[in-house]
Amino acid sequence: ICIMTNSKYNQNRVPWEGKKLNKCSGLGGLGAACQLVARGEQVLLLEKHNVPGGFATSFVRGRFEFEGALHELSDIGTESNRGALYRFFERLGIVPEKLKFKNVPEFYRSIYLDGYDVVLPLGMEDYTNKLIELFPHEQKGIEEFMEVCKAVLAGIEYNASKGGKFNQGEVLKEHPWLPRVAGITLSDLYEKFFTDKKLIAVLSQLWGYIGLPPNKMNAYVFVAMLIFYLKWGAAFPIGRSHSLTSALVNAFEKFGGVIRYNALVDRILVENGRTCGVELQNGDIYRCKAVVSNVNPICTAMK
Repeated sequence: ICIMTNSKYNQNRVPWEGKKLNKCSGLGGLGAACQLVARGEQVLLLEKHNVPGGFATSFVRGRFEFEGALHELSDIGTESNRGALYRFFERLGIVPEKLKFKNVPEFYRSIYLDGYDVVLPLGMEDYTNKLIELFPHEQKGIEEFMEVCKAVLAGIEYNASKGGKFNQGEVLKEHPWLPRVAGITLSDLYEKFFTDKKLIAVLSQLWGYIGLPPNKMNAYVFVAMLIFYLKWGAAFPIGRSHSLTSALVNAFEKFGGVIRYNALVDRILVENGRTCGVELQNGDIYRCKAVVSNVNPICTAMK
């Protein structure tokens, strides 16, 4: 959990009542904290463990080392085609000196029970051509589907260029596919272009990143993920995800942020309908003007 304050941190002891909130500075919390502190806010990061990172770490069992978090990152890109995430790391001063990435050579491989085995390449053109090679009878649908993906990317880039202050009417007029895919499932979108179920299965392999099958997954979420990988490729931090965590922590502290470990948050404090701080399990209270909770919404809101 990261706390943005406009005054020095205040602590006191009070009796604790209520259920436990497990808050930790995973990549979401660290990313939010770094963005805030980089723009001059005073930020305190409370971590329940004695090390930061949450799942973004690795561990050793016998002769094997296991990566606990990252499979591959999108939006990193290359030196000549830098993604937004890489540019964010540049602003923090952690790339390329303190953190380096290795680009993944291929997008993904799919193996099916009937023995069908296929490898899909990265890059919009190569990916499209490979799908057409595998499913020539679906060429028209494949090309139209990829044009939709590009249209969604154009809409995302437009909104980003406006810093979130975009005109909804203009988005509807200039980037109509953005709201269209946001209101349907991935299966609904497939029905507009494809009939071959094997093609749909090959296309859908990224569903595991979301955790929902196509008939329950929002089409926008999937299309945005797919097109980001295709435009900027996939990369992995050298030194595993813990190297990314460590680099973010160093940047956070360099900008003046404060981290306290073994600080388990039990409650988000509210006064007059507004967040005013947090209370730790040991009774310490931190007063602040805003709280960023790196915990799932159900736990944050209900507990």
